[in-house]
Amino acid sequence: MMIVPGHYSDIIELMRVELFAFEQDGYDINTINRLIKDSILFLKMINPIDMSLVGFSICSNMMGEENVKETQAVELITLAIHPKFQRHGFGNRLLQRTLVDLQRFNVQVVQLHVKVSNEKAINLYKKNGFKIVETIEEYYDDSKESAYTMILMLTKKSKAE
Repeated sequence: MMIVPGHYSDIIELMRVELFAFEQDGYDINTINRLIKDSILFLKMINPIDMSLVGFSICSNMMGEENVKETQAVELITLAIHPKFQRHGFGNRLLQRTLVDLQRFNVQVVQLHVKVSNEKAINLYKKNGFKIVETIEEYYDDSKESAYTMILMLTKKSKAE
């Protein structure tokens, strides 16, 4: 699999992966459109055989700075892998590449939110050094499910290297 920068023209295929990966909990097309527009890092994983989208990650600045070079705190908004490619290490590869790229931008803190019931994702993030720092009750509007806030401090010795 190849990991390359994403582009706005990927939005239709991205929506397909989003819906398969998150079903009713996925972002709608307007939200995805805004996330891509506001992102500081948008990566996609593609299958080199047929160039289909396997997964993607989108990160946004938490502090409102427009210049990624000045950004120190970033939120990993979404990381999605098509279900037929899950459980093969592709999510881990995409997460690690995302963290390496953020480190190159001198990002110091990466935050994310994950459903407390999403054990696969929680384990992936923990494996890569994220720590649970908070539980937010009824975080998700649609399901009223709680979320963990997870944080990773990027340093020279972080798992991203």
